[in-house]
Amino acid sequence: MRIDDTKRLFRASLRLTLAFAFLALCMAAGAAKDAGAGGARVALVIGNSAYKNTDALRNPVNDANDMAAALKRLGFDVILKRNASLREMKDAAREFGRRLNGSEVALVFYAGHGVQIKGQNFLIPVEAQIETEADAEDASMRVEYLTQTMEDGGAKLNILVLDACRNNPFARSFRSLSRGLAPIQAGSGTLIEYSTAAGSVAGDGDGHNGTFTKHLLKTLAEDDSEVLQVFRRTRERVAKETAGKQVPFESSSLIGDFFFKQGANSSATSAEPADRTAVAAIAPDAIHVQSADELEQSFWNRVRDSTDAADFTEYQRQFPHGLHSAEASLMERKLTRSSSNSAAAKSTDSSSTVALSQPSSPARSAAPPPPPGGPSGPPGTFPGYITSSLNPGETINGYVMLMQNGSFQYQGDNGTRVVGMLNLSNPGNVTGVGTAFLPKLLGLLQMKYRDGSTSTQIQMRGQIVNQVLQGQFGDKFENGQFVFNLARPN
Repeated sequence: MRIDDTKRLFRASLRLTLAFAFLALCMAAGAAKDAGAGGARVALVIGNSAYKNTDALRNPVNDANDMAAALKRLGFDVILKRNASLREMKDAAREFGRRLNGSEVALVFYAGHGVQIKGQNFLIPVEAQIETEADAEDASMRVEYLTQTMEDGGAKLNILVLDACRNNPFARSFRSLSRGLAPIQAGSGTLIEYSTAAGSVAGDGDGHNGTFTKHLLKTLAEDDSEVLQVFRRTRERVAKETAGKQVPFESSSLIGDFFFKQGANSSATSAEPADRTAVAAIAPDAIHVQSADELEQSFWNRVRDSTDAADFTEYQRQFPHGLHSAEASLMERKLTRSSSNSAAAKSTDSSSTVALSQPSSPARSAAPPPPPGGPSGPPGTFPGYITSSLNPGETINGYVMLMQNGSFQYQGDNGTRVVGMLNLSNPGNVTGVGTAFLPKLLGLLQMKYRDGSTSTQIQMRGQIVNQVLQGQFGDKFENGQFVFNLARPN
């Protein structure tokens, strides 16, 4: 064989070898991609303590180290950053996004300083030098940067945990003095967990970990690892330790179940009963949503034996064309007349005041109002606000009227109205149903839902802590949060 033939044969063999090698690499990459999409869990964990231009924090780095270790034990591929600059935080977020690749779960945990400006949340890197709100927007990471990274990554489930609700260290330089973080509306398949209620402040803790992270680490190690149960038990324990001063809160649009411990399923048991606080995650048949007629009948069943004329007045106001309108009108007049006669009798013979009182049916005014979270809740009108997925980024102020019989009415500044019933017998598990009515636009054009209707049935879940009623609501068109201050009646 000639030398030229040998060279040609060698070159052909080399090309064939390289082609096979390239094909093998492509197949390996494809297999890795399929493996990632099938069940990978990826987490980004950031803890910032050593701030250079503002108050340093004791525990965030400890929190990040311990959380990273816990997540690794639970099968997560963890990217850990400690005392990170803005460049390092964004580089880590980009690497996090690259690793997601349609994985099972994407989780971000952040501990450190965080602030809200005009309803937007910012996470503060350690080198940030902030003198104005504009500086904060330029030198910090927007929380939306992380949520968008998770959405773009295509994971089946996204979890964002923010232990960043410390007091705003730059408050004196800001025009809008807001405490804690602003509420974020969770997108589909997403859970956002705050270490304390939106707009409130969490402490850094006195031990090795912050109060929130300490309890979260403990619950992650327990047998019942279903995600909502983990955060519920964490919330209860933090609230108990802080005497209600710090109450974690979540915004959730989860679909289906997720267990931190791989291989766990719905048979996982716990000594505590399940209590899913996220309305969007409740199975459609978990709560019966009352129709308008059922809602009216439920209201009537509660007031029909009442001895207070105001209950029947309220029935007629809420249901002016109701099935029991005539009977309610008759009872209202009868009780009003009886009350007038009783008052006249008392004024003419003060010595018989005690005798005129009927022990078997004491007047309501003689009893003190029930405390917040009591069997029927505190009657009165209370200020607050709601957020809605139909108005992302907006807070709708308004007030809620709570009746002695458990009924309520919400009136928003934008004209939205909700009428329903609330069960306040358990402050830690407030439930309710109601009918939401859309407002008119500028008092003329009636706003409508996607199906052309102007009202819809809603479900509510929440809790009362420190005389604040807070929770979440959901219906087939939207979901959101509600917060009302029961300590400040209008």
